[in-house]
This record gives sequence, structure tokens and C-alpha cells, in this order.
Amino acid sequence: MTEGVLWPELNGDVPRWQDLRVSLSSGRPSTNPPTFGTFRNGLEMWSFSASQVQNLYFEAQMPHGWVLGSEIRPHIHWSPGNSTNTGAVMWELEYSWANVNDPFPASTIINSTQAAAGVAYQQQLMPWTPISGTGKRESSVFVCNLSRVGNNAADTFTGVAFGISVDFHYQVLTGGSIEEFPA
Repeated sequence: MTEGVLWPELNGDVPRWQDLRVSLSSGRPSTNPPTFGTFRNGLEMWSFSASQVQNLYFEAQMPHGWVLGSEIRPHIHWSPGNSTNTGAVMWELEYSWANVNDPFPASTIINSTQAAAGVAYQQQLMPWTPISGTGKRESSVFVCNLSRVGNNAADTFTGVAFGISVDFHYQVLTGGSIEEFPA
């Protein structure tokens, strides 16, 4: 290994994917939160209702090693719990994304539906539409509202849906920024 080279496997020009992970267990409840209850045995997670809109708030900060300007690909990991129902769940992500020293813009809402696989306790991954990173910098922050839109006609899953985590795939070429506080 060459002295001072911390990420030799990146080899210059080939971007690699990383996860910016958000644990929903640390999400803040809203005025209409999901229920934090038993998922399986002694394990608990947020369970989102099939008949109403329930939501959690969280924030996420872009890492310093992110390829500036590249798109961000958000998705949710979820489970149908003990249900074998194959109906679709509608998940919605509302976000505002701002650089340090910039005002947060009006929020954007993206939603998507995914059919449950019909397998009890299966972990599923549902992507939302990619988000453009144009003009964003290291340490920019997302302020987010995650919802299950259980009262929407497109949400046909009759059981509770358990939210496990939300994460944002992003690309890296390096292990971080040169400046501690990029401007």
C-alpha cells in the first residue's frame, strides 16, 4: 500500500456506492405517529396503519466523501410483519435539502408503492425516485417526513407495515473532503 493512500480500491475514476443510513427507531413522532410495538418476539419497530396517514420526522447529513452533484437514491426497508397479504403499501417521503449557510427550500414530496411479497417477516426494499444533487455540497442536510399513506386507494395492504430504516444511496470517489468545513 502506498503511504498516505487510504482508499486504494477506489482507483481514481470509478465511483462506488455507499449508504447514508437513518434508523427509524430514532425518528421523532409527529401529531399522528405510527405505533412503536412488537414486530417479532421481543423486537419492536414502528408499525404504520393501513387506514390512515402516519408519519415520522428525521434528518440526514450528506457525507464529505460524496461525489458532489451526483444523484441521491432514497429508499425504505420495511416488512409486512406476520402478514402474508400481497397488497401494496404506499410510502411517501417529504424532504427539504439545503447546503450549509443556505435557506431550506420548500419541501418536495415523492411517493411510491410496493406490493408485499406475501412472505411473513420478509424484509423489503422500496426505492423512491432519485433526487438530483446539482448544486449541493458536503454536509448539506435533508430534513424529512416519512409517511405511510394508508388511506390512499393505491395502498391496498390491509395489515400494518413495519418501517425498518430509510437510506440514501450515494456515490463516492474518496474517503472524504480535504476541507473540514467545505463552503
